Amino acid sequence: MKVFIICLSLLFSYNLLACPYGSIVKIDEKLQSSDSSKLTSETFSKISDLRSKGEKALKLGNIEESEKILNKALALFKAEQN
Repeated sequence: MKVFIICLSLLFSYNLLACPYGSIVKIDEKLQSSDSSKLTSETFSKISDLRSKGEKALKLGNIEESEKILNKALALFKAEQN
């Protein structure tokens, strides 16, 4: 029974990270981390705006659109680091 519960929790956590909600969490963590101080105010604003738009699209049921928007926000973090 313990093995079943552990497997189920791992499966759930994997699915959470694979969906737009997982991307929102990643963006929030990065915006609140000390690494965000390395972002320009313009980039920080763009990421925040994309995060809001992605969340809004998700709430409206546009999952694919939400994923595209949130992936753009995550890409801005990577672009800023290079």
